[in-house]
Formats: sequence, C-alpha cells, structure tokens
Amino acid sequence: MTSSEGRLLRSGAIVGAGVVASRLTGLLRTLAVTAVLGTSAFADSYNFANNVPNILYELVAGGVLSAALLPVVVDLVRRDDVDALRAVLTRTLGAIAALTVVAVLAAPLLGALVAGLGGGGAPPPDQREAATLLLRWFLPQIAFYGIMTVVTATLHARGRFGLAAFAPMANNLVTIVAFVGASITTTSDLTTLELRATLDERWVVTVVAAGTTLGVVVNAGLLLLGLRGSGVLRPTRRSTPSLSRLRRAAVGAVGVVAVTQLSVVVTAALAKRYGGLGDYSAYTYANLLFFVVYGVVAVSISTAVAPELSRAAGDDEAFRAEVRRGVRLLLLPVLPAALGLAALAGPVADSLPLRADAAARTAEVLVWFALGLAPYAFVQLVLRACWALEDRRTPVVLVAVQQGALVLPALVLSPLVGIRGLAASFAIGYAIGAVVALRHLVVDRRALGRADLTGIGQLLVAAATMAILVGLLDRFVLAGSFLGAEARVVVGAVVGATIYAAALVARGGGEDLRIIRNLLPGGRGRP
Repeated sequence: MTSSEGRLLRSGAIVGAGVVASRLTGLLRTLAVTAVLGTSAFADSYNFANNVPNILYELVAGGVLSAALLPVVVDLVRRDDVDALRAVLTRTLGAIAALTVVAVLAAPLLGALVAGLGGGGAPPPDQREAATLLLRWFLPQIAFYGIMTVVTATLHARGRFGLAAFAPMANNLVTIVAFVGASITTTSDLTTLELRATLDERWVVTVVAAGTTLGVVVNAGLLLLGLRGSGVLRPTRRSTPSLSRLRRAAVGAVGVVAVTQLSVVVTAALAKRYGGLGDYSAYTYANLLFFVVYGVVAVSISTAVAPELSRAAGDDEAFRAEVRRGVRLLLLPVLPAALGLAALAGPVADSLPLRADAAARTAEVLVWFALGLAPYAFVQLVLRACWALEDRRTPVVLVAVQQGALVLPALVLSPLVGIRGLAASFAIGYAIGAVVALRHLVVDRRALGRADLTGIGQLLVAAATMAILVGLLDRFVLAGSFLGAEARVVVGAVVGATIYAAALVARGGGEDLRIIRNLLPGGRGRP
C-alpha cells in the first residue's frame, strides 16, 4: 500500500467513524419521525416542505459551492493566503444570506406551489396552510446550510475531517428530542389524524418544525467552532483574483445543479401525484435509508479523496493515480453494501416503526434505490474529479444524460406503477450515468485501463454472488424462522460479509480485505 493510499485511509477512517455515528443517529431520527407522524397527510406535508430549503439551496448555491469552492479553498490554504480566503468566504456567505431573505419573504408563494404539486387545480386550503406554516420555519435553514458548506470546505482543505463528519449527530439528536417532545405533549395519534386536525394541534406542529430547524442551527454552530481563532471568517471588503476563479468554476456547476434540481422537482411532483396516501413518505423513508448506507460506505472515501484530487490537478500522472485509487477504495465497500441492501430490503423496511402495508411499500422502493447506490456513488466521485480539474463542460454533459435517463422513465413508469416506477427510474438513470462516467475516465482521461476494468468486474461478480445467496437465505430460511426483522438484517449482513470476504480471498484480494478493514469503524486507518 502506498503512502498516498495510507493517507486516504487515515482520513477515510476518521470520516467513516463520524459518518457511521451521524448516520446511525440519522436512522434514529427517521425512526422518531415515522413513529410520531407515520405516513399521514401531515407526514407528507412535513417531508415535502422540509425538502424545499434543500432544493432551493442546492439549486441556487449549494451544488455550485460544493463543486467550485473546494479547489479554490485548497489552493488558498496551500498558499496560506488568509486574506484572499477571507474575501472568498465573505462574499459567498453574503450571497447565501441574501438568498435566505428572499426565500423567507416568498414563503406564502412557495407554500401554494408545494401544495399545488400534489395535483391539478387549486390546492386545498389545509395543504396550503400546512406548507406555508412549515416553510416559515424551514426556509431559514438555507443560511445555515451555506455556513456548513463553506466551513466544511475550509476544514477539509486543512485536512481536518472529523468535526464535519460528527457534527450532524447534533442535528439529528436535536430533531429527535423535538419529535419525542411533540409526542409527549399531545394525546392524539398523529399517524392517523386528518391534516386539519393535526394543524389544530398548533403547539405540536410548532415543536416539530422549530426543532427541525434548530438541529440545523446547532450543526452549523458546531462547525464554526472548528475555525475559531483562525481569522478566516472575519468579514472583509477586499477583492481577490480568486473570486473571479470561483465565478468561472461556478459556471459549469450552475448547469449541473439546475438540471439536477429540475429532476428533483419533477420526481417529487410525480411521487405526490401518482402515489397513494403515504406513498411520498414511503419514498422519503427509502431515500433516507439509501443515504444512510451511502453515507456510511461512500462519503468517507469521496470526502477524503476530493482534496487529494485538487492537490494533484496540476500533474496528469499524479491525478490519474489518485483517480485509480479513489475508484478502487470506493467500489470495494460500495458494491457489496448496495447489492446487500437490495437483498435485505424487506427486513430493513420491516425494522422501521411502520404498519405492514407501509413497510411493504418502503421495501419495494428501497430495492430500486439500492440498485442505484453504486452507480450514484461512482458518478459523484467522477464529478469530484472533474471539479478538481475545473472542467466545466464534462459535468454538465454527464449530469444531463444521467438526469434525462432518470426523468424519461419516471414520466412513463409513474402513471403505470406509481412510486415503484419512480424508484426504478432512479436506478436506470444512475446506471446510464455511471456508464457515461466510466467512458470518460477510460477514454477521455485515460485514468483507468484494462486491468482496472477487470478488477471492477471481479468485484461486481463477487458482490452480486453474495447478494443472490443472501437474498435466498433471507427468503427461504430466515423469513420463516423465529427471528425478527432486525435479527434477519444482522444475520444477513454477517453472512454476506463472510461470503464477500471469501470471494476476495479466492481472487487473491488480501490487500482489498485490509483496505476494507481499515475503513471500518475502529479500523486502524493505517497502511
């Protein structure tokens, strides 16, 4: 193992531990939300409205910052140009503050839009009231998302990964407390109440909404502690050439984010229009589970790889080497995790505090999300490689193809099979996107060769074999046993990990096993 791989593993191990802790508390948060709201009409309104700040932020600023900011910040940190870094961060945060003010003022209009996405004609008054009320609480989150993005990029550029990985725990814990408090302060069963009756429980709605936003505020505040005393967040009026560089890098990112968020809006509208009662919540819960697994097995790698790609951007050979390492480190754990999740989607969904019919809907959606997990993670890594090179064209083309391949099947399948068709379109779109991304690395960048492709194929065969065997075990043995859903997940995961490890050993992949072991929580993170 090279020193570069060792450095990536050390960073990845730190991020991995934090992400596991954050995602586990995120899962507890999901359990709290489902236990209190279930798949009621208010749950749909809550989940939909809570996505609006994310959509607006990503559409106007978030995706652009994530793509364009890190390479600029890495360069400024390497040159120790604190004044230029202050100028970049001041202008960036100022723009996000302005966006937040505009969004909050537009809450009634956005509320009508959110309510109207459920179908044609004028939105019912209760839907409009619920959406507007929740958005007044949720839209201020935009400012704090901006702070989190800017501070996280600065910490990562300085090689400090732990705080950003662990901070979301606080967000999740605050939200959990809010939902527990809401359930204590009411004698009503919110999972079965009509929307009007839930809105009449105004104190409960306030606790839920305020607690959700307070969690984001606490998350941002903890991250700010990581830059305390550095001076980089002190406002300045100074200009710097780095601002022009940031604007140029943002041009391509704007196209990527616009296409992506248009797809998000379309799919959300389709989910609400063609799904039955509670289907959008089932879609949301499956999506949350998807990102729990993605965060645990992929974010630690991609987060650690991104600064290394930016540092190597001026050296073609070094950059290709970092790409090869990143792909290898990413796919080793992601492929078995994704296919294993698909195989165990049933017991995973049954582990949630949902009624049997809601759990069944969630499992059907989760299978398709899981099949799209590895392609999604791979595309995200390739996009990071493009941003590191400040390549503005390739990401737009890649994402346009990918989102087109997602939206077109969604438009066809959603009216036919509802929420399942929407989830299937996700897997289809990212699979096609991954093929295009792979072609870019092989043909355009010459970063992957025949040996690399052979290795990827072998990992895919090993992971697919494992998933098939685990799926058969769960369906024909575990499902009919005395084991509960949680135990079935644990047994399936242990058996799957054993099968995958045996497959790696059979192909002479002892080094691969050491890499995976070092990426696990408690792993050494050392070469």
